[in-house]
Amino acid sequence: MLLSLVKFIDEQEGMIQMDIHLFKEVLCTKLDDIEKRTLHVLHQLNDDEVNYRCNEASNSIANLVVHISGNVDERVRRGIRGSDVTRDRDAEFDVLSRTRDELIEITKESYQIDKPLSE
Repeated sequence: MLLSLVKFIDEQEGMIQMDIHLFKEVLCTKLDDIEKRTLHVLHQLNDDEVNYRCNEASNSIANLVVHISGNVDERVRRGIRGSDVTRDRDAEFDVLSRTRDELIEITKESYQIDKPLSE
C-alpha cells in the first residue's frame, strides 16, 4: 500500500516523496471504515455488555473505545495536525462505566476529522 502513496522517487537524492492528497484520501477512507465497524458493533450491544469485564485484568469494550479515542486524538490530531492534545493513557484502562450511547458519541467525535491536514 505504501507504494501506492509514492508520487515519485528523486533519482539523484534517493528521496521518496508522497502525494499528500492521496495519503489523506487513504487515511480518511481507512478511518471511516473503522468508525463504521465500531458503530455497527456498539449498536448491537447494551450498557451491561459494553461495561463487562470477565476479570480484573481484562478490559471492557468501554475501556477499548475510550483507549482508541485517545489513540486517534494522539496520532491524528497531534501527530499529523500538530494540535495540542492532552491524554491520560493510564486512565483509559481504569475501571469505568459508560453507556452505549456515550460510547457511540465518543466514537463519532473521535473520527470527526474534518479539519484539513496541513500540507
